Amino acid sequence: MMGLFKLIRFLFTLVNPATNALSNAPLEWKYLATNGLAFMWCVAFGLYVGEYVTIGYSIVGHIALITMCFVTYYVLRYSRKRFDPSERQ
Repeated sequence: MMGLFKLIRFLFTLVNPATNALSNAPLEWKYLATNGLAFMWCVAFGLYVGEYVTIGYSIVGHIALITMCFVTYYVLRYSRKRFDPSERQ
């Protein structure tokens, strides 16, 4: 049972944006690496399941989802810098 908890803790450190390997990378590199990983996982699961026709749809869907996550992050970060009430006079 302790092995399962250690595995779950390890998996959470992989996706934690403050501690994973991409935490110090620039935003463009994070986007590229995330899309590359999503592409590889789509192909891996598509080949495993045997759904060769839907691999392309899965890749396009993942790219759209990841792109919108990064766009949302950028807009929120930009608006926080642009409209920070503490800097207004």
